[in-house]
Amino acid sequence: MPQPLPNYTAIDILVPNYRKFGIKPQEQGPDIMIDSTATDGVGGHTPTFQIRPGTMVVLKTSTGTYFPAAQAGTGADTNKPAVVTSTGTGDATWNSAVMTFVLKGGQSFTVTLGGATATAAAAATNLNANAIFAANFVATANGSNQLVVTTLQGGADEYFTVSCSATSMYGNTTPNGGQGSDADYRITEDFVYLQDENGNAINGLVMNTQVGGSFITPNLLQTNAEGLAQFARKGAKFYAS
Repeated sequence: MPQPLPNYTAIDILVPNYRKFGIKPQEQGPDIMIDSTATDGVGGHTPTFQIRPGTMVVLKTSTGTYFPAAQAGTGADTNKPAVVTSTGTGDATWNSAVMTFVLKGGQSFTVTLGGATATAAAAATNLNANAIFAANFVATANGSNQLVVTTLQGGADEYFTVSCSATSMYGNTTPNGGQGSDADYRITEDFVYLQDENGNAINGLVMNTQVGGSFITPNLLQTNAEGLAQFARKGAKFYAS
């Protein structure tokens, strides 16, 4: 007579409906692998090695596996900001140079560097002291005395151009562009078990995931603000019930 597998005797299979039908079609994503260290204890759910449908997960590129978006300490990917690094290094030719910025194709603004801006660190200090710049970017100097300008926000919708009247900064006086990138967020459609019959931790295959559609937000599991915002930016719809 077949015997039940150990560790699978107290599985909670109740999953609230997290999809809103008849509003926006669900958008299917490819297969993914959930990391063996992922857990689901939301609302007292047991066993915690069972990841339920409706869980928001995000890729960790270094391992090629996905983790629940709200699980702390996983080192999973996050949206990356747009970055532009100067090709030249700070020197006296940067003194009093005028830098022009355009964020997301909007209105340009300029920042004039100080009269003693012979290093990338000095240029960064000048830029960060400008209120308009500081509301959108942060400037730093790397170890090679190059100026690094980074958007405060991350994501593929973050992009900007920067140019400088001193050709030594970028090798030209034309706009130099940077664009951010999105972390790979999904919403699972399957149960996945991260433990084998012997109690060993294993990665788990999820064959059905969603990358868009209409969702009932309170019924989604382990979401984070970045993931929800990314789904919304790509056209997903969220409802309270």
